[in-house]
Amino acid sequence: EDLIYSNSDNFKLKLEKIIKKKIKANTKSNSMLKQKLLYDLINQGYNKEDIVELFDKNLIPNDNILKEYDKLYKKLSSKYVDNELLKQIKNKLYQKGYNLSEINEVIDKKNSD
Repeated sequence: EDLIYSNSDNFKLKLEKIIKKKIKANTKSNSMLKQKLLYDLINQGYNKEDIVELFDKNLIPNDNILKEYDKLYKKLSSKYVDNELLKQIKNKLYQKGYNLSEINEVIDKKNSD
């Protein structure tokens, strides 16, 4: 019985190590990463609940969206202004897999600066 627990613990430690490594190397939205990790790790035989629990536990706030926003703003501001510019940026960020609450948070933050 102790052997089962130690194997389970080793399995979880290995899974956590994989998840931490993927989070650290992430350049996309957190939700896209989570989706990809779930698909890949379930196919490798890991438990979905363990994956979700460890992903959420190790998740760090994603600042990739801030970089992406700045890049899009710089690119689109010569073509669009005001609300149309914001609409275009929102659309592009949404297409890249960021959720609307993340996008609105970044836009609010940028507009208050």
